Amino acid sequence: MMSLVQCDDVLVKVDRAGMSVSLEGREPLLDHSIIEFAAQLPSNFKLRNGNTKDILKKIVHNYVPKHMVDRPKMGFGVPIHHWLNKDLKSLIDEYLEDDRIEREGVFQLAKIRDLKVTFSMNPQNKQIAKLLWYILVFQMWFEKWMD
Repeated sequence: MMSLVQCDDVLVKVDRAGMSVSLEGREPLLDHSIIEFAAQLPSNFKLRNGNTKDILKKIVHNYVPKHMVDRPKMGFGVPIHHWLNKDLKSLIDEYLEDDRIEREGVFQLAKIRDLKVTFSMNPQNKQIAKLLWYILVFQMWFEKWMD
């Protein structure tokens, strides 16, 4: 059964999710004067060649370089390798410790050791860091829900 969505439901959820990780969300196009203006525009301004953002992009081109607006969507990188070398190093030591890995029996101890050694020799290796991150998060989950 689908629940009814109140008009402010999504904004509240986005705001709370953002606040939980100290991220500020902005909804600049919710200003009522912009909505009123857009509602009065003819359809050909709202949809051109399948692009619903054509008029918005033309306005933004006056303020932001074209190459930044007309590019594919991009995520943002997270410095996992840096975290695992600095702030989260103690968690790697704790959750990927030999006795724990052996006791739980989920991962092969030799493989975990190899990953840790490889990462310590090349801490900028983002692939190894990502793999260690996944294992660390799994280990933390395992402790909370399976032990």
